[in-house]
Amino acid sequence: MIKLTRILQTMLLIIYLSLTGCISYDSALLVPSITMSTEDVILQETRSGNSTQLNFGLDVGLNESDSLVNVEILPGVRVRNTTINGPAYLAGILAGDIILSVNDMNTDHPDALLAIQRQIDTRTEFTFKVRRNTTVFEATITGNVMEQNSPARELYRADPLATRAGYTTELVTIRGQADIAAARVTEIFPNSPLPGAGINTGDVVLAVNGAAVNSAQGLITKLNRDYELGEQVQFSVFD
Repeated sequence: MIKLTRILQTMLLIIYLSLTGCISYDSALLVPSITMSTEDVILQETRSGNSTQLNFGLDVGLNESDSLVNVEILPGVRVRNTTINGPAYLAGILAGDIILSVNDMNTDHPDALLAIQRQIDTRTEFTFKVRRNTTVFEATITGNVMEQNSPARELYRADPLATRAGYTTELVTIRGQADIAAARVTEIFPNSPLPGAGINTGDVVLAVNGAAVNSAQGLITKLNRDYELGEQVQFSVFD
């Protein structure tokens, strides 16, 4: 099976960034960069501008803990429901199951699964690692190719507060590691701290303070939930 990929520029940067406050923000501080070869980091092309995508026949959400006191986001995504006689249903996946990974790529945010469905690839068969209660099993799902009939198309996820920028989810292959989902900068709003830190549209954010972002929404949620405005954070960026 041939995977269609596109090799971009070869710089992985570790960047310190001060999140914007309500009125002003501090200057960002750059630190030395880490250079990786073109064979090390590969961005997988998606069908973002195409009218077709795969459909696994399921709806997923964040895998939140059951605690009413201290709600945590746990690894994987929780299946909310499956389409009767759809691909996931026929593969034996049920509502309440936790999808841990797809083709060995961790799926810790619903957007990661959506990005997989938008891949430009000849593959339609995927291996899902699933947890049901205490049992972990694998299921092979063959996605249906479908037309996107809705005229509305998502452009990006917006972060109007912390970084004042818009992001889309990208799948990234790193040599020697499983594929990961990252966040590409697609829009930079006025007074964003990103340009001052050397981050521009097209750059891909892999991690914040060493923790994978998992998706565009994952990056936005992490910044606004885990950090205070004006706090300095470290971005790992593929330029």
